[in-house]
Amino acid sequence: MIQAKNVWKSYGNNQILKGLSLDVPLHSTVVILGRSGAGKSVLLRQIMGLDVPDEGSIWIGDTCISTLQGKAKQRSLLDVGMLFQSSALFDSMTIGDNVAFHLKQNGELHEDRRVSTSEIKDRVAKALNQVGLDDYQDKLPSELSGGQKRRAALARLIIYHPKVLLFDEPTTGLDPITANNINTLIASTVRSLGATAIVVTHDLNSALEVGDYFALHHEGKIAYVDEKRAFLQKGDSLVRSYLEHAIVPPEFQEIIQEGIEEPIGQSDIKHVKEVVLR
Repeated sequence: MIQAKNVWKSYGNNQILKGLSLDVPLHSTVVILGRSGAGKSVLLRQIMGLDVPDEGSIWIGDTCISTLQGKAKQRSLLDVGMLFQSSALFDSMTIGDNVAFHLKQNGELHEDRRVSTSEIKDRVAKALNQVGLDDYQDKLPSELSGGQKRRAALARLIIYHPKVLLFDEPTTGLDPITANNINTLIASTVRSLGATAIVVTHDLNSALEVGDYFALHHEGKIAYVDEKRAFLQKGDSLVRSYLEHAIVPPEFQEIIQEGIEEPIGQSDIKHVKEVVLR
């Protein structure tokens, strides 16, 4: 459903993506893991059409969006939704108007029709109910907490039923309880919409909650990708080093240990640290 093929992207002299390739199966969620500041979110910008790869291509279904321009590109991306790390709500609009914005601007994409005011009102109420913000329609974003803003941004996705969902560090800056609630909402939203999703995060707890597949980003490429359990049991030195330094919930620690056939020696750890941090 989503494909990145040999994608290269630089900003000035800083080469961020270096031949990155990734396939995201239909109706699945792939979590891209890796250290902060390594360029994981740059891939999402290519998929959203906010940037264009220097080389390589981005595909959604049978459409190569990286070669499209103007209205053709805009139309091809109408069925793509993104939850930004900042939530990206319009400060001057109420939460209800933020959630309704896409429907008012674009109508019902899957039926190619405008949406009546009464239907928009009903769908806004339903979307806010799904994220636990029933009484927040008339509030401004400045009146909401960080977690509530993420919920409102999720409601904005739910209301127009996009088939591709992108999440950029969705739990960054949130306390553990709020982060867990957001993870639960993300997982339920992807399931209810039957969507294909990519989640960028450095938080393994979030990844374990929402992901079907894990992909490890390293030095501008996807170093390894596999189903969640297989990834956790991978003997690859980079994967093991990442897991070694991550906070792993107790229920998953045994799974990880099953994949370690021999202890990691101190010299191995030192070597891997140098590779990851260089």
